[in-house]
Amino acid sequence: MIDNFATQRFCSLFNLPPTGRYRFFEADVLKDNLSQMFDSSDVVVHLVAVTNTAGIFEIRKLIEQVNHNGSEIVARACLKNDCAMIFISTTSVYGTQDEKVDEDSSISDLKPQSLMQNLN
Repeated sequence: MIDNFATQRFCSLFNLPPTGRYRFFEADVLKDNLSQMFDSSDVVVHLVAVTNTAGIFEIRKLIEQVNHNGSEIVARACLKNDCAMIFISTTSVYGTQDEKVDEDSSISDLKPQSLMQNLN
């Protein structure tokens, strides 16, 4: 686990399932050496994101740096260490739907609930 604690969500370290193997680093995905941290990892679960939709236009550059560039940095470190990456996204990209919508749906099926999906 890597967290810079910018949001001070320390509770993410509590009550972890006992069956997993965990390592924790207080670090920044944009600045620190992820390849070294991912050494001997089998899987990385990627949750890196700024989620402040209320302040999206004020922090647009930060969102791009963390959400886009940070994701690329995580992916490259996984490739370098030959470990799988599970990328978790928000269901907000699908919007409210009457039918099943998933990654194979067409763009016209998507009705994003957040402007974050429309920044580019």
